[in-house]
Amino acid sequence: MKFAHIAALIGGLLATGPASAETLIRIGYPGTGIDDRPYAYGDYVAVANVQKLVEAEFKDVPDTKITWTFFRGAGPALNESLAAGQLDFAAGLGDLPSIVGRSRGLQTKYLASAGSHDALYLAVPPDSQLKTVEDLKGHKVAQFRGTNLQIATDRVLEKHGLAEKDIRFVSLDSNSATAALISGNVEASFGGSEYLDLAKRGAVKIIYSTKNDDPTLGRNSGLLVTAEFEKAHPEFTAKVVRAFVK
Repeated sequence: MKFAHIAALIGGLLATGPASAETLIRIGYPGTGIDDRPYAYGDYVAVANVQKLVEAEFKDVPDTKITWTFFRGAGPALNESLAAGQLDFAAGLGDLPSIVGRSRGLQTKYLASAGSHDALYLAVPPDSQLKTVEDLKGHKVAQFRGTNLQIATDRVLEKHGLAEKDIRFVSLDSNSATAALISGNVEASFGGSEYLDLAKRGAVKIIYSTKNDDPTLGRNSGLLVTAEFEKAHPEFTAKVVRAFVK
């Protein structure tokens, strides 16, 4: 009788199986909001984050958890996290860091565009005498190296008869570049839509935008997944894509 009871107990445990492990879906974004707030700027990644669209896509899927990480160090920092196996998705990763990551062995797959020809802005202090891209020659300008800002800036400079060597570039992340611009530590800064709000408040003046020049000079970014995650969870990968492109 005792052995029958033990056998029944073991049978029940085997039938139940091991407890389901929680599946983490780890999303990284190459940037932060003003004052380093966890916020994605003005594309569908921002919408998905603020409206929790990814979380909504998985609300009926048990044992899943969505995490977001925002990188002040932008694309290069996000690539380091991918290389360390700390992320499954890169949302809004720029074209330059995507290329660099692949060249260094990152096994990622491009799923969808997160931004095509997003506008690049050139901001200066409100009282600056700089008026055009050509005026930048010899001046101290902030630019976030290793990001899609760099490759877009290079295209703009080339169109206007300049090269990187003609500018005294200082590599600063977006928030540091804004602080340096407002404090007068740099004379100009290339950046994204964050300068629109600052211009409305009179903190900076925008003297150039690819929107008013050639939109194809702008910045490009995408949604990427690690090959390991896609292979293990193709159905979850499809859900994430669906959440972002709604």
